Amino acid sequence: PSYRSFPINSLQRKALKPLLHIGIIAFPTGSEIMDPCKMKLNPGDICPCAMEGTLKFLGQPWNIMIIGTLGNHTELRYGELRGRLGGISHKTLSKRLRQLDDIGIVSRRAYPEVPPKVVYSLTEKGMELHSKLLPLLSWAINENHPAAKVEVNSET
Repeated sequence: PSYRSFPINSLQRKALKPLLHIGIIAFPTGSEIMDPCKMKLNPGDICPCAMEGTLKFLGQPWNIMIIGTLGNHTELRYGELRGRLGGISHKTLSKRLRQLDDIGIVSRRAYPEVPPKVVYSLTEKGMELHSKLLPLLSWAINENHPAAKVEVNSET
């Protein structure tokens, strides 16, 4: 595929790392950034490639559920989060939380206590994403989308 390349320095590379994880950009081996967009765009057009990578990342099992659950609470301990999600394996939850932490969506705070206390919460970026997902959820509910029909757990 053809790529558009832009020279970047190491600080810019570090700042752009979160976008790499969600498929918006790709780093080559050199000191430039590659944009895999193949579309012919007019000046001022918005490239939908970024949205495709973002949706691909969010579409991974449990990511939206984790973001939504943490968005409904200030912070949750691992066991509380896993219990609220219901049905997620320890391995999957650990992996997803690590990925979301790596890209700056989720914050993991460990307290030096015995037994160890670790809490998870959304970062500012995560809260912004959560707020952007709410209209999509409303749309799904209003359109009677089959995937929006969920049983409400009466536990608070």
